[in-house]
Amino acid sequence: MNEIFIALFDIALFIFVAEVIKSIFAKFKLPYIVGEIVAGMLVGPYSLGLLVNNIVGFPVIAISNYIVFMSEFSIILLIFASGLEHGLTTIRSSGVYGVFGAISGALLPF
Repeated sequence: MNEIFIALFDIALFIFVAEVIKSIFAKFKLPYIVGEIVAGMLVGPYSLGLLVNNIVGFPVIAISNYIVFMSEFSIILLIFASGLEHGLTTIRSSGVYGVFGAISGALLPF
């Protein structure tokens, strides 16, 4: 099969499972980011993905260059979204060390 098609299928599957688990976590009033991380661990090629690959007979859920690119990009968005969830008041209340940690945490990866 085409590698791009399989990568798009994997991404769609990851998003679907993440939304389902995120809604389950929301019922228990847990952060949605934790639900998305749990979904990624469950569907990844080393847990349930390996089981799916063995049942189907070829690697449906695999790590390709497309998946690596999308995962790195989505991690940046995930960290940004979690920062927006906390807001600036949390950083201000933590003082100089909080502001320094937030600035260095944003600038050092670049």
